[in-house]
Amino acid sequence: MTASEAAPREIRFEFTGKAREYFGIWIVNVLLTVVTLGIYSAWAKVRRKRYFYGHTQFAGSSFKYLADPVAILKGWLLAVAVFAVYSASIHFYPRSAPVFMIAFLIVLPWLIVRSLSFNAHNSAFRNIRFHFERNYREAIKVFIGLSLLIPLTLGFIFPYAAYRQKKFIIDNSSYGGGRFDLQVSPKKFYIAYLKALGLLILCIAVVVGISVATTAIYGKPTGGQEEMKQQAQMIGLIVAAAIMSLYLLVFLYLNTIVTNLVWSHTVINANRFHSSLRFRRLLWLYFSGVVAVVLSLGLLAPWARIRLARYRFANLRMFVHGDLDSFIAKAQAAVGAGGEEVGEFLGVDIGL
Repeated sequence: MTASEAAPREIRFEFTGKAREYFGIWIVNVLLTVVTLGIYSAWAKVRRKRYFYGHTQFAGSSFKYLADPVAILKGWLLAVAVFAVYSASIHFYPRSAPVFMIAFLIVLPWLIVRSLSFNAHNSAFRNIRFHFERNYREAIKVFIGLSLLIPLTLGFIFPYAAYRQKKFIIDNSSYGGGRFDLQVSPKKFYIAYLKALGLLILCIAVVVGISVATTAIYGKPTGGQEEMKQQAQMIGLIVAAAIMSLYLLVFLYLNTIVTNLVWSHTVINANRFHSSLRFRRLLWLYFSGVVAVVLSLGLLAPWARIRLARYRFANLRMFVHGDLDSFIAKAQAAVGAGGEEVGEFLGVDIGL
């Protein structure tokens, strides 16, 4: 039996960050960002990412984030300048809003591709950078063309558009000589979104029930106009809180399913990833984290973020066929032979 035919070896990811350590980075980032009116945010982002990358381990090695804060600052200043021009134009010439909307749609694929390229180029593992192929033509089809079809198909194409966007991002990513590949059918995306739709319908029924019950309790005026106004406000607050909570519930449920679906069908050189996140566990982490952050006036935000990262990476693994070191060696050889693309990378990050 050859190495490729043998049972794959499971290698887990691990996050070793600690809330106390990250709190020091976080509080300095917040204070300096406020003092510098946002300018330090570029350095804050690099410090934050270097901490999380450096404490994410795989097969005994950590990842690295290599971005230059100055490059990110340039992107931040450009975004501020564009927003200032947009705000001034809308204020003095309200009819210019559609022009800016069209311009944004035209530029959006370029922004997405540059952002993905920048983040990949500045991410490394065992001194080998990741790479993202800048396929602008495909980006236009996926992020603009399919998005424009969503209202025309009454939303039916939405799961397919989400599938194509994920596949575009993964299939154009590579590490050394190995290219990532999302091996999943659109059908599974439709199943995931149908499950989320079912939960949404259930949530709507719950909201309607809460609205009816709240109206029955508070809706009958028993006093003057002021009391009626207070009762109406109470009903509005309860219903709004219910809608927001249930919306976040559905969003988290869908995000959990799609994350597991995408990671568990991503392959690089016959090595397959697997994600085993649990919705109930994530719901508890988010709920308890929000409560802790609110009650601590934001001071427990680092603890909540570290706890969430630890859980996510504890449920991510790779099934490796053959020797991982030989795969890394081939990646190093591929980079050494072909060289790395060196160019001007605009520090634009839209949070993909």
